[in-house]
Amino acid sequence: PPFVGMMSNGTSGNTGAIERNGKSYPPFEWMKVSARILADETLQKLKIIDYRRNTPLAVHEAELALAVRRPDAERLAWARKMQNVPSKKHPHRWTSVYVNEALHLEKYPPTVDLKLQAIRIGELAIAGIPCEVFAETGLQIKKESPHKATFVMELANGYGGYLPPPRQHELGGYETWPARSSFLETAAEPRIRDMISQLLHKVRRQP
Repeated sequence: PPFVGMMSNGTSGNTGAIERNGKSYPPFEWMKVSARILADETLQKLKIIDYRRNTPLAVHEAELALAVRRPDAERLAWARKMQNVPSKKHPHRWTSVYVNEALHLEKYPPTVDLKLQAIRIGELAIAGIPCEVFAETGLQIKKESPHKATFVMELANGYGGYLPPPRQHELGGYETWPARSSFLETAAEPRIRDMISQLLHKVRRQP
């Protein structure tokens, strides 16, 4: 049968820097350059790939209920007050953005259900998480996995926003600021990681 190529977004929630070897590119040109690099590398790997007909397959999934960080009364009062202040008088250029985000989050339900998955393809395991997963979370999942090779596919089966580990919430990067892009409870990362670990062990045991 013809080859089917797939590309996934891995753990990149806190790795936004792009290495360009010190070169400057016009708008969108780097996308073309990096795409060619990726395509060339893929073609080289296809020449040495090990094809197998009888590979064990297994899938397990679960839904995890997580709390939403809805704005409290104090934050809502701030948002409604700032809503009527002209943008040029805002203390920060992103103030209006997070004013609107607070008002949007007020309409969110108290909890959301996220679908988590573990997929086994022979000795390879794939963890599906519907969030933008930080690199350190992906590395920890790999470390805890019973499989020979494991990787995380982020933004799988939905959208749960950024998934900062609790330590990142303490540091306070913009990925932690309450918004539709970061709305899960501060303990979401360890809870998701624990459930993913359970699912990875299940697909490992499944014949």
